Amino acid sequence: MNVKFCCKVAALPVPLLLLACGSTEQAKQSAEALPQPIGSPAAYWQLVWNDEFDADEIDQRKWNVEEHCWGGGGASQQCYTKRKANIQVSDGSLKLLAKKGSFTGPSLPSGDKRITRTQAYTSAKLSTKGKVDWRYGRVEVRAKLPQGQGTWPAIWMLPSEEKYGQWPASGEIDIVEAVNLKTPSDAKGVDSSALEDRLYGSLHYGRAVPENLRSGKDYQLPNGINPADGFHTYTVEWEEGEIRWFIDNVHYATQRQDEWYSQYLNNGHLVTAEGAAPFDQAFYLGLNLDIGGSWAENANATGVDGDIFPQALEVDYVRVYQCTVERSSGKGCNSVPQEANLVEGFRPPITVAVDTQFAEGPRFSLFDDELDYSLMLNSYDPRNAMRYRLTADPYRGQVIEISKAGKAGNVHLTAPETNMNHWQEGGQLIFDLKLLSHAKGAKLLVKMDSGWPNASDYEVELPALDTWTEVRINVADLAARGNSLVSGKSVDLTKVVNLFVIEPTASMDLQIDKLRFEYPEASLPFNFGQRGLAYYFSDFGGNNSQLIQDPSKQRSRVALTRKSANAAGWAGTSLGEGAGFSQAIQLDELKPTMSLWVYSPAAATPVRLKITDSKQPDSFAEVEVLTQSQGQWEQLIFDFSQATPSWQSDTRYNKVTLFFNYGVRGAEAGEQVFYWDQLKVGS
Repeated sequence: MNVKFCCKVAALPVPLLLLACGSTEQAKQSAEALPQPIGSPAAYWQLVWNDEFDADEIDQRKWNVEEHCWGGGGASQQCYTKRKANIQVSDGSLKLLAKKGSFTGPSLPSGDKRITRTQAYTSAKLSTKGKVDWRYGRVEVRAKLPQGQGTWPAIWMLPSEEKYGQWPASGEIDIVEAVNLKTPSDAKGVDSSALEDRLYGSLHYGRAVPENLRSGKDYQLPNGINPADGFHTYTVEWEEGEIRWFIDNVHYATQRQDEWYSQYLNNGHLVTAEGAAPFDQAFYLGLNLDIGGSWAENANATGVDGDIFPQALEVDYVRVYQCTVERSSGKGCNSVPQEANLVEGFRPPITVAVDTQFAEGPRFSLFDDELDYSLMLNSYDPRNAMRYRLTADPYRGQVIEISKAGKAGNVHLTAPETNMNHWQEGGQLIFDLKLLSHAKGAKLLVKMDSGWPNASDYEVELPALDTWTEVRINVADLAARGNSLVSGKSVDLTKVVNLFVIEPTASMDLQIDKLRFEYPEASLPFNFGQRGLAYYFSDFGGNNSQLIQDPSKQRSRVALTRKSANAAGWAGTSLGEGAGFSQAIQLDELKPTMSLWVYSPAAATPVRLKITDSKQPDSFAEVEVLTQSQGQWEQLIFDFSQATPSWQSDTRYNKVTLFFNYGVRGAEAGEQVFYWDQLKVGS
């Protein structure tokens, strides 16, 4: 039997916007704010499915009981079994029992017994998959959660069909999760005697793992009540475009469709699903008690405490309701204020770079007061330890602030698959770093990856606290180091997905600014065939310059300067950035010459070369030479002993400007194109 709340609904467009920050927030209630924690919801909610667990065994018309030792994506340490030692219905409740003891069973969730695995613990998992599913409604589960280091109970919903691709592109709704209840809390700022009591409600969405996202809130019961000490009612209300979370009928979180998304491959192309996807399809319900895993083992005291067992996730009832006001969308039954407890999630990144040359260089800015539009700020956060946001610095504008509590997790900038291979030729990853705090022994890793485990990492030396420090990493060095956690793996620079990953190995607070890839700036001699250097042109008066492959095929890469039909007679091109070269131009005092190879559209074209002291613009010298040929490469020699004004050997000239067809306006000559290369001192 399949019970579904409604039929297919029309899709609504989702805007393509960049996220700013946030993944998990916190909510807390006072005892005075608590309404009745149990009891029927308002009359407009109609009960359509339930299990009160009043029998003495599992109702197999409603539930599937899984039997395997897979461990899942969370890498937990239990085998799920159907034994009464691990799953019981008695005294009006369902009990999922976790016990210590070696067990061997199927290693895959399909239950294929030909491939087995042995785990150190046993537990239970059941779901309504293939029995019953719902789209929109209210799901209530009254349960008592287990306690102790290494326990990870979860009540959740997954899609019956992976309409938008593999997990979690098709979505997951976590009604409630918790880890390590009643162990010493590792929450920031709490008293050393505080015990773990946080409950989590969240969504998983985005793209298929490892480009997945999670957003949600954690919640604490009032007056220090611990969820492991008694039964509490965990609820979600789900309507088209909105999901709300409650504990004991206290609303503590709302997420809406403009803060979630799904992106998946369609005919080889990454597309963004429309409307409220992925939470616009039928989901089934699941309950499980895991032991260990990536979250529980990396939180609180870490690992699994083998002395706490047995432990139980005990469920009094499960009830599912349908909104009778508007059945097709589930809308009309919400009594929560519109703006109450909104969770800041993530909006879809662009799936194809707007500018296909966006990562070419010579400078590729990822973040400088704002994020490049082609990028998405994201986190890997298996234990809700990461916080990040854009925050204002009084002297810098917006900076990225990152806070980590614990060991697992990182923050990264994701892009459409990007070829970064050219950055190996002298390119550097550069950013400003301000360290606010760090745990003893903490390290800071910077990574690039092509999808885990194809990653390379580089350890950054920690600077002094509260001081901005520039960090420079050679891209070739970073790539060559490979993955320090997985032997033999490294980033494929032709297919980079996460352009920048920053991962503290322990608790740390830091800020990042002016994040970029950059080539070192070129200085004289200028040979454009030399890769791995940044060549900057400052055009004025109607010129436009760029680097291209030589159309005549006599040279490799050359500069092209186009003097437009609207150009002024004094149109020119300065080399380097505004401050000029860091080193002064050293001409030979006996033979002060410079040379340049030029390909001109006409003979007898004046080419003027000007050198200037960038700090004293009135201190300059310039020489003009006529081209001797048309449509072929020739070397021009500029003799500064004949310069006007005269060349002074004690002047610190550090800036070069070129003028083609100086004194002739574009209106007189029409558009003209000049190619040039190998500007240097001497001949």
